[in-house]
Amino acid sequence: MADDNSGLIGNLVGAVIGNLVPIIVILVVLAIGGAGGFAVAKMVFSSPQSAQAGEAPGEGDTEEADEAEGDTTPTFTYFEFEPILVNLNDPRQARHMQLTIHLGINSEVFEEASARIEQMTLDLRDWLIVHLSGYRIEEVAGDVNKIRLKRRILNAFNDILWPEEKPLIDKIIFTEATVR
Repeated sequence: MADDNSGLIGNLVGAVIGNLVPIIVILVVLAIGGAGGFAVAKMVFSSPQSAQAGEAPGEGDTEEADEAEGDTTPTFTYFEFEPILVNLNDPRQARHMQLTIHLGINSEVFEEASARIEQMTLDLRDWLIVHLSGYRIEEVAGDVNKIRLKRRILNAFNDILWPEEKPLIDKIIFTEATVR
């Protein structure tokens, strides 16, 4: 009788442990995946190129940094770029995009950077017009495409302005991006 009970208890314990192992494995995988997803989201959304919703700074405006002691968050001054109006690449009907951008520059180097930007304004506007006119409406509509466009403009402007030097434009802010 004692052997029957110990065998039954052993089988019961083995069955419970056998059922718990897959559940524990699934929970561990979910926890690791969640932590990885959180880390990736934090890296993507905390990049200097991501714009804050509703932000519409003008030239010479300064973004306030946290007042916390030891905070090394840079403050930005914004260079307002003249609005661009360009026809999109749509053979079926006339479509155009109007884009107004502000260039976010670390306040410590704003004077140096803005002097270079003013000097190269024609080259930058030419690049914008040529680049934007190659897009179809589907390629500029929606938030994902606008974020991609910001990144391309940021990289191109920095390459044009400082081809062999450290880039000084930290972010691009769209204050207007309409397609008609």
